[in-house]
This record gives sequence, structure tokens and C-alpha cells, in this order.
Amino acid sequence: MDKSKTKFFIELSVFIIILISIVAVIATFWPRYEERFIEFGLLGKNKTAEEYFPNDNPILQVGDSINWFIYVHNHLGFSKNVSIRIKIVNSLLDVLNANKNEPSSQPTLIELPLFLSVDETNFVPFSWTILETSHNDTLVILKQLLINDQIVYLDLPASPESSFSLIFELWSYDQDSGEYHYEQEIDDGFSSISLNIGFQIS
Repeated sequence: MDKSKTKFFIELSVFIIILISIVAVIATFWPRYEERFIEFGLLGKNKTAEEYFPNDNPILQVGDSINWFIYVHNHLGFSKNVSIRIKIVNSLLDVLNANKNEPSSQPTLIELPLFLSVDETNFVPFSWTILETSHNDTLVILKQLLINDQIVYLDLPASPESSFSLIFELWSYDQDSGEYHYEQEIDDGFSSISLNIGFQIS
């Protein structure tokens, strides 16, 4: 074998060894898996994390119109049917029990079903207006809301200085049971997804 061929095979061998070493190093530090989750948030009227209330004042009056967007992004790696369930509580009630992955015990005011494709982002419009309240010396009572053009009747009291909270819970459809569940199995554990935002009534 002449010297040129010998040199070629030596260089090729060195190149292959270097390539194998690079691949081994990359494989060592490359993430073993991608975290799988659903991103869930609430945005203001301009699809930003601001301007949630008129004049940035969470003390509302009858007739005030509020426009938000519920932000949902699917990072699960597979399509998913979900349901956004909206509830309301006063400050005397437990808003959430995140440590136990339990939903609020209050009834659902409105439910927004949603199909999420892989890596899909949704901005779900959420508009609401306080239609009716009543007051006495010790309580303010929330009687009626308009949510996404649907009238919702309530009888929820709070003291004048306390607040109400809207709760947004993300429920996921389970193929095996044929039902929606608040607690979801993600990777090797269970979690729940919810958020809330408070306001007062003048």
C-alpha cells in the first residue's frame, strides 16, 4: 500500500473516532425527554399580562365590561380534549386547594370545551359584565353576570371590603373513563392547572 493510501485511511480513522466522540458527548448532555405540560394563563384585553380592568382598577361597578383572553398551549406532544370551567367565590370561601389537586367546590358558571392539537396555541375570548348586585349595611351580593353573552344567576354575598375571585380550572378528557378530570397524570406524577383573579364591587 502506498503512502498516500495509508495517509488517507489514517485520516479517515481519526475522523471517524472524532465523530463518534462528538456523538457520545452530545448524547450524554442531550435532554432525556422533553417536559410535557399544558400552558395555561389569563391575558388582558390586548392579549398581554396587563389591562385586566378598566383604568387598572379592580373595584367594579354594575355595567363595567371586561374583556380577557384565556391562553392555552399544548406542550404534551399529543392532541388533547380539555374543558375550561369557570367558577366564582367570595373571600370567605377557599379559592383553591392546589396541594391536594382538588377543584373548587363551587358550581361551574360556564364551561368552555376545547380541542388542542399538538403544539397548538389558543386565545379563548372571555368577556363578562356585572349585571346586577344588591347591597345592605353588612353585605354586597352578586346577583347576575353576563359571561360570553350568557346570563348567569347568582346569590353570592361578601362583605363590602372583601373581594370576589373568578377561578379558571383546566379539566382534561380521559379516554379510559370517558370523563373529564381536574387532576391530570403528567410524566410520572399528578398535577392540576388553575388560576384565579380577584375583584371588588363598589
